[in-house]
Amino acid sequence: MEQFRGAEVFPALDRMYYRVMTPLYCRRANAIITMTDMGVGEMVKYLGVDARKVAAIHESHNARFRVMEKEGLAEVRKKYGLPERFILFVGGLNPLKNFGGLLKAVHQLGGKIPHRLVAVGFKRWRFESDMALVKTLGWRSG
Repeated sequence: MEQFRGAEVFPALDRMYYRVMTPLYCRRANAIITMTDMGVGEMVKYLGVDARKVAAIHESHNARFRVMEKEGLAEVRKKYGLPERFILFVGGLNPLKNFGGLLKAVHQLGGKIPHRLVAVGFKRWRFESDMALVKTLGWRSG
């Protein structure tokens, strides 16, 4: 069986577990959903799943996410120490997210845009080089 693309970034035990268990789960499932059409294609290609039982259900926003009124916005900015303008990264830090690439891109922009980078999430695996880059660039992590 071929490996999924990017499998090398996962810890060895995870790779072994997914290599053995995922095909079993997929064979037993009546239906499988994934977030992308590419995910459907990869399940068919790499796992031999019948394409008729896999469907892509694309992600969307939740109605609770909306433009805030100015009064509430100031309170949220103060509570979280947010700058006036920012680029928001949300996600668990791991090689699949290419957070280091985002750090380098924002750094290259220098002062060309009035935005700061705000990142929220958690450390998953192999995040050390990204955190070292934050330090090298003289930025704050917390």
